Amino acid sequence: MTVRCGFAQAPRAEEIYELFQNKEARATLGHIWHGKYGQDIWNLIVTALDAGLLVENDRAFSTASLWLLFPSLPRTGKYNLENPEHLVFIRDDVLPAMIACRDKILTNLEQAQEIIKEYLLKITETTADTPEPTESTTEYREHREHRDYSRGHRGYREHRYYRDDLREK
Repeated sequence: MTVRCGFAQAPRAEEIYELFQNKEARATLGHIWHGKYGQDIWNLIVTALDAGLLVENDRAFSTASLWLLFPSLPRTGKYNLENPEHLVFIRDDVLPAMIACRDKILTNLEQAQEIIKEYLLKITETTADTPEPTESTTEYREHREHRDYSRGHRGYREHRYYRDDLREK
């Protein structure tokens, strides 16, 4: 990797450069790094690298899709990380689910989307069945509600992709 690389100044750039072997993918990474949400997307890439989701690949892509975070996926759906709504959803819901289910996903790549949906539904069901809140959980919930409201974030059940998934059933 040379200093002329579009993302040479990014954190852990050399590691990421070695993982993405395709020239088009490296050019896309440079555009993403210098883009409006470049830092946020790069943080997701580093998180995926630390979690073991990001592996050496020769996949070519021209947009910021889930292939940046998990190139082994056979398909990525309709997510674009440069869309702020998708970015928040991936950061807060999908990437943590992918990390939690990493081993299960790696053994069955074709079913990755279903595994993630199942995990997210299980999480939303368990949070709905929580016992009487204590003072600390109430404070955390109020903090989270304020944070979610201030970011314009919607929970998974309110997210349009969740509603679309339910319509498909």
